Amino acid sequence: MKVVLVILSALALSEALKCQKTAAWTDANPELEEETCTAGVLTCSRPKWATDKYTEKTGNMVWGCGKCTDSEASCLTCTTDNCNVKYAEFKCKNVPDGSTDVACPDTLEEKKCYRPKVKNGAGEYFTGDWGCAPCATETNCVACTTALCNVKAATHKCNSYAKSGAVYTKGADQVDCSDDLPGCKMPTPDNAAASWDACGKCSDANDKSCAGGDDAASNDIANARFCKAGAAALDPATVKSAFCAEKN
Repeated sequence: MKVVLVILSALALSEALKCQKTAAWTDANPELEEETCTAGVLTCSRPKWATDKYTEKTGNMVWGCGKCTDSEASCLTCTTDNCNVKYAEFKCKNVPDGSTDVACPDTLEEKKCYRPKVKNGAGEYFTGDWGCAPCATETNCVACTTALCNVKAATHKCNSYAKSGAVYTKGADQVDCSDDLPGCKMPTPDNAAASWDACGKCSDANDKSCAGGDDAASNDIANARFCKAGAAALDPATVKSAFCAEKN
């Protein structure tokens, strides 16, 4: 029986949460050591970093096992071994041109930088801020996990198209498209759209008046096949073009 108890005790110790601890943190870079938490303790804590130092100790504030029971707003908590590490400055770009940055709030969670995605070929961005806070709509935002990583996306070239009267023609110059909008697309000459954004792929795979692919070669009308498509009884003047499959 004693052997069983010893084994169970050893297992309990091996599974117990471990936290970094220090009794005082007036120093901006305190010495930490590991401690094994008592059974049932599932949280590590430490005081928050405030401007240039850690929050001063009050009441039951702790850097170690357990919670800051009477000062939770001044502490950070986490639940994995030795997760309550020291503050480390983490900065993100806070303007689109990347000329300035900002230090992010103290956290023990994974640090990330954010920026809104480009939403069209005109270079307009979805609503959202550049910096440490995520966009309200996650899919409209880019997140990354290294300091100052939230820079503008690179660009790729696509063929441009403009309408002359009722007919689209390929422009003489290509356009720069953000890599937030991967791929290129082109319209059939008689596509009904009032204007054409060549950046990104066709939004509807069933729309045969739009075609494209990964790069500028895929949205070059000179290399595409399109035909009038419609019922034989229709007035030919009303029948619109549709892109055809590539030749085998």
